[in-house]
Amino acid sequence: MKKIIFISMIFLGISALLISCSDDNIPPVDIPGIYDETIPSVLVGYCQNNYSLALGTETESLMGAAIKMDTILAGKGSQIIAVRIGLSTEAAGLSGELCISKRLKSKPLYSQEFVAQGTGWEYIKLDSPYELNEKDTLYISYTLTGKGQLIGYQNTGIKNSSSDMVMMDRQWLHLTSASITGQVCIQAVIAGNEKLPLSYDLSLGTMEYARYVQSGEENPLSVVVTNYGSAILNGCVLTFIDGADKKEITISDKLPNGRPVKTVLQLPDREEGVRNFTIKVRPVDASVKELSMANNELSGVQDIYGKSFERTLLLEQFTGQGCMYCPSGEENLSKVVGENRSRVAWVAHHVGFGDDLMTIPVSSNYIRFYNSESTYAPAVMMNRTSLSWKGILQPVFSSFDLKEEDIKQLLTEPAHVSVNLDMNYEPQTRALKITVEGTFLMKDVSSRLTLFLVQDGIVGYQENGGKQYEHKAVIRACLSDAWGDALMADEDGMFEKEYDYIIPEKIGTFDCDVNKMYIVAFVADYNPDDINDCKVLNAAFKYIK
Repeated sequence: MKKIIFISMIFLGISALLISCSDDNIPPVDIPGIYDETIPSVLVGYCQNNYSLALGTETESLMGAAIKMDTILAGKGSQIIAVRIGLSTEAAGLSGELCISKRLKSKPLYSQEFVAQGTGWEYIKLDSPYELNEKDTLYISYTLTGKGQLIGYQNTGIKNSSSDMVMMDRQWLHLTSASITGQVCIQAVIAGNEKLPLSYDLSLGTMEYARYVQSGEENPLSVVVTNYGSAILNGCVLTFIDGADKKEITISDKLPNGRPVKTVLQLPDREEGVRNFTIKVRPVDASVKELSMANNELSGVQDIYGKSFERTLLLEQFTGQGCMYCPSGEENLSKVVGENRSRVAWVAHHVGFGDDLMTIPVSSNYIRFYNSESTYAPAVMMNRTSLSWKGILQPVFSSFDLKEEDIKQLLTEPAHVSVNLDMNYEPQTRALKITVEGTFLMKDVSSRLTLFLVQDGIVGYQENGGKQYEHKAVIRACLSDAWGDALMADEDGMFEKEYDYIIPEKIGTFDCDVNKMYIVAFVADYNPDDINDCKVLNAAFKYIK
């Protein structure tokens, strides 16, 4: 059986300047004709109305997901009129089959072909509604052929054998067999008669806002409200709470089951600092009782700042000469960085896949950022921090998962320290004098300064690249401590540090070509007990010649 891989789901259509405070990044697709507002309908499934992870295989195969519906609460006379499934954007355009059956491996009682839209949650409207009986026990499943992370699931940590079935390489298995706990993203849309109980259940889905806002600028926040109860709601009230400050807005639109309503709030200006806020939703009619209040509230954090500096990102690539996928991983990184190359300080550690002729000892220190006993390549780390909006919980992740939107979002974060490089190189002696200076805007500075000597254009062997492969951004030496040198700032927040280094003719097997060398300097926090507390605050790079 092929190895199951699971990574964070990437959603299209989200501005790179925004962050998501809910996993439900793409609201349900509203297909005309699914719902009849005069007939109660409800979503039935095990997952909540959000998800952020996807499963799949590394090579093309038949894959899918299924849930077992042990009881149909709607009773006789109700119908399954549609099925709602969660797929990643990589599934767009793939053909699949939806099935309803008595047993997972038996002949379907109902089947229908579909083409995936790749929009996150999407509805498949049944060509013929499936009539339910009171004693029905059914499996609802879908399959499609492809590769990569296609199958949406919710990582709840809850074991439930009725909701964790996936097909990988034509074999059905439970997620728990791969040490994964959670529910696959499948929900049935059931329309009932008068026996279907009326219910109300407001839910806050996608919340989008700027993580960093300069004081005095416009500050919009958008949020999606969905009614997952069976009855129509005649409007709702949104409340924005920031400490003692409150702001309310009434949504007068009718809210039938499953149809999202997106509303934009203009957040009030406030002084510089961190804003911890909450958004709540409630029905306009105070007498309405909801099925659950657990999904009626979202929280967020926003930094309001004044002065800041332009940010340069630190991209640390993990690669190896013996890694057959590393050339394509590097190609993806180059494509993603693209036009932002002047604001990305790129270095390559030849560790993670194993040491090779370009490995230097200092790079082994950074394997801890994998947060795992097993390491791999091609991999990448951005600013030595986890990309929480992708659902990635450790700093190092696959090079194929970095997207252009991630680079743009990271660049929007204001920098509160500047890093400037000045160099003097003496060709006769190969002596290099480096001066790094900058200014901190924050107080209580405890950050560290790290310097790397980096070289492009080293020609050597590369698996799947040949004997004349041109290696880029190879770290040749660390000119500071591996975790950086302590910085002392004056009363104005300014710092300056000098370094002297004689560039050798050769390091290891490869010549040091000064014409292709540059210095990377970055200021970062350091916490030996927490890999997610070593964030790079700002960086700079400059070619020696």
